Amino acid sequence: MLRLMSLLLIGLLVLTSSITLAQDISVLYCGDLSETDCQLLNNSLVSLPNLHSAQIELESQLWQGDAPPIEYMRISGFLRGTVNLNMFQSSVGYYDFLRNLDADLTITAPRDLADDPSDLISVNFMLIDEIFYIDLANLQPILNDPTLPAWGYYDLSANLDATIENRRAREEASEPVEPFATGLDANQMIDVLGLEFTQQFIHVTRTDADDSAWFETRTDLAGLYADPTFQETFREQIVQQEGSRLTSPVTDEQLDHLQQAIAALFPEPVVTLRLGVDLETGFLNSVYSWRPDEWIFTVSAMLRSEDINRSWLSAIAFTLNLTDLNADRSVTAPEGAEPFAVNTLRTVEPIWAVLPLASIVR
Repeated sequence: MLRLMSLLLIGLLVLTSSITLAQDISVLYCGDLSETDCQLLNNSLVSLPNLHSAQIELESQLWQGDAPPIEYMRISGFLRGTVNLNMFQSSVGYYDFLRNLDADLTITAPRDLADDPSDLISVNFMLIDEIFYIDLANLQPILNDPTLPAWGYYDLSANLDATIENRRAREEASEPVEPFATGLDANQMIDVLGLEFTQQFIHVTRTDADDSAWFETRTDLAGLYADPTFQETFREQIVQQEGSRLTSPVTDEQLDHLQQAIAALFPEPVVTLRLGVDLETGFLNSVYSWRPDEWIFTVSAMLRSEDINRSWLSAIAFTLNLTDLNADRSVTAPEGAEPFAVNTLRTVEPIWAVLPLASIVR
């Protein structure tokens, strides 16, 4: 879940890492869109550095099996900062973005997702000049610590410096990750199987409404996993990934079982991404993303011929809407804020997981 929450945080900060990008950062997958529509879509990405502020509304839903989706988290408020497209290519670029971000946001989330997802709590936090502020008074029912100030603050600058240096060293030492084609990432599909093959199963359409162009990506998972070329490629990928851990070959029977399980789970093409582009400004103004959790592990269970049904499927979907683009306003620090021990917030899950602190403070 924390991995998904990291995706959610990046989604909050103006875009989501679910928008998969090729090596050329200015290229989004267009499927069989016309050249004009593809240019409009990609220009919305290229123009992001010209977007300096926005009011945001983000809603996320957690899907577990056949149960109705749970409203997992809502985040609303104002962001001011300059988007650097490098933030989508490396974690160093992302943390550099945080250093120049001002934010005034409210998070609403369950106190305990497993116990009672309808029991919600809201908290306001701000990020100004690398200083993190939070409304601790509203968290007192959970923290139960009368010594805490009403508003607390924590200086993130030293943590950001250390995090950036650590991430830079790790990225320089890391080996390139081979793309793994699953059908959920168009650009990885292209890298492995080529554009023409990918276009058979991942389609992008455009419709216009509410002064915006809406680009919707649908993936035909049932058709993809039934395709002989994909099945053979998938077999090779599993062998390469598992290596010596694979105790026996991946059989045709296992691939048939996988195909049947996928067809039962997803008989119709799945909407994995929906992007809205403001027709007047050309800015991206809406992102919807759907991603199943631990997809490879679920697929691996299917290959082991286990009886897979929808109860296995866990996924998160979120919608991010941007309004008041480039509004001329600032974020002001709360009066009377006092320093506090930031690790106090670790007990406030799942809010801790999406705060900027979670990936910075150790």
